[in-house]
Amino acid sequence: MDRTHKNLLLAGMCGNLLCWVGDVLLSVFPGHETVSGLTLSPAWAAAPLWRFSLSAVLGGIAMMAVLCGFYAVYQMLKPDVPKAAGLFMLGGLLGCIPGAVMHMQCTATAWIYGRLGGTEEAGIVAMDFFTAHMPLLVLCTAGLLLACAVLFVCVARGKTCLPRRAAVFNILIIMTVLSLLKPLVVIPGAMNLGGAGMFLGLRCCLRPPISKGAET
Repeated sequence: MDRTHKNLLLAGMCGNLLCWVGDVLLSVFPGHETVSGLTLSPAWAAAPLWRFSLSAVLGGIAMMAVLCGFYAVYQMLKPDVPKAAGLFMLGGLLGCIPGAVMHMQCTATAWIYGRLGGTEEAGIVAMDFFTAHMPLLVLCTAGLLLACAVLFVCVARGKTCLPRRAAVFNILIIMTVLSLLKPLVVIPGAMNLGGAGMFLGLRCCLRPPISKGAET
């Protein structure tokens, strides 16, 4: 794997971390519980609207970098398992493109709720807006599930340039580990932290290329 692909994996990691910052802007407010799931938060009504706007912008930029990471993994899989690589890239595209719009959908829901004062009527309007665009969430989730399943199976079966142990560097596995901490602490943006861990872990597990001198 050449330096370009390693840099793309690094870009994917940075993109996930940037999107995680957007998640924090949307989820963490001093004096309030961490916002999680699809629930409306009273903290949104008192929060400055720039937080939601900035979160949306960061998420949109971040997904472009995350897509670079998925492309790098696709290139890693392609020589050995081309069909599986295509499925992985399809999942990555569904996770990143609808995912970028979905992130803006979530931030727009918070913006609408906060802009309308956090009233009961504001909650109805905000949730109506969110549910009207629910297919984006379905597409994004389905894409990530597909990509993660393909990657895990290929790496665990030793069909790639990666060692089998690299199968643990998978968004779903890292998210599961983080979820075990929930009784102690709620970690926002677990999906993005999972993505960052996946790209970093895969980059660290790459076998160095064999030099021409060693081949002879």
